Amino acid sequence: MTQYQHYQPMHMTLHERCFPHRVMENIWIWSVHSEKRNIHFNSYLIQTEGSQSFIVNPVAAGPEVLDGITPLPKPACIVLTTAAYEREAMQFKERFNIPIMISEAAASRLSFRPDSTFNDADVLPGGWQAILLPDQDTPGECALYQPDRKILIIGEALVGKPFQFLSLPADMHDGIRRSAASIHNARQGLRRLLDLDIRAILPGSGDPVMQNVHSLLKDVIETH
Repeated sequence: MTQYQHYQPMHMTLHERCFPHRVMENIWIWSVHSEKRNIHFNSYLIQTEGSQSFIVNPVAAGPEVLDGITPLPKPACIVLTTAAYEREAMQFKERFNIPIMISEAAASRLSFRPDSTFNDADVLPGGWQAILLPDQDTPGECALYQPDRKILIIGEALVGKPFQFLSLPADMHDGIRRSAASIHNARQGLRRLLDLDIRAILPGSGDPVMQNVHSLLKDVIETH
């Protein structure tokens, strides 16, 4: 698989997508499908040095899924990009006996105390950089950027839907309709991503985007 080979989940069943499978070199994805929102919620396992890895935004996983992760590079930590993606982090922490990390600005919004925090521009395992995104729906949200591979992992600030396109989250957040001002501010908070050389975006919901990334990102941010 080449680094930016187009990911084609439309050829996979819902059952197949819930098991860890390779989306890019040294990156695995598994998903759960939300019937309510008709979209997939994604988790990633990122291989770093040697046989080590870390897990990003883990979704619910049954024993078969957890067993499918076990043969992959051993996870050393869990990174949450937003407190809204607490998801099943504690289940994975207990299963693999690993710490949970989140941005310092988001830590107080979790239902539990994280093991460690990071700040904007901090470098995480594997050379991934934390990029804080101001004025998103959940304060303290960040993206993870790998400058050597030009890959961005993002939580709820962007959605990979329709396929190979980007969009903002739904008009509702936690049951409350988003105001025009909050949507505008969220777009402005994403502008710092335009300064990055991004060739692929791996979102927390929807499908990975691996073509025309910069123009798609610019369209989402500058649409009024």
